[in-house]
Amino acid sequence: MKFRLVKEGYQRLIEETEGVIKFAIEIEGGAKVEDVENYEEVRSAIVAQLTDLCERCPTIETEPLIYHVDVAAMYPNIILSNRLQPVAIVDE
Repeated sequence: MKFRLVKEGYQRLIEETEGVIKFAIEIEGGAKVEDVENYEEVRSAIVAQLTDLCERCPTIETEPLIYHVDVAAMYPNIILSNRLQPVAIVDE
């Protein structure tokens, strides 16, 4: 599969990484940034991955992951509660 990447989008994500991580730790996690032992390590790893994607612009080619869910084997209430619907019917 080929994906078209927008370099500016990845650059924006790199610039906002620190703020997003702090939000996740302080607001969503209820902790302090100072209490996280490997904060810099995690932030660096995220920025490195985003930078790698940014450098591969404008396209990236990868093998697709194919998942098969046997919906017929599920009970109707499970199908409804998980909002599973046969949205795509593939034919040759």
